[in-house]
Amino acid sequence: MKLTSEHIKLMRDANEIDLYIAISHQEKERFKEIQKFDPAFIKSFEGDEFERLTGIKSPETPKEQILAVSLTYDGRAYLEREGERILAEGDQR
Repeated sequence: MKLTSEHIKLMRDANEIDLYIAISHQEKERFKEIQKFDPAFIKSFEGDEFERLTGIKSPETPKEQILAVSLTYDGRAYLEREGERILAEGDQR
């Protein structure tokens, strides 16, 4: 698996703020793919951990779970090193 421009754009968004809240199913899936690519790139929080961190009650059903994501130092370094190239490749397709 390799990261796409869609992954890079989400990583950029997460880098802009301390804690990115992913609500849509698509965003949550992309962040999980990033984590599968390299677990050191993001720290994610779900369920009880999400509630403790944000003070927001997480939905009961797993499908509706909200995901909070924080980009790590490794994720920022990768974004800085490879982000522009991956975005450029995505534009050429």
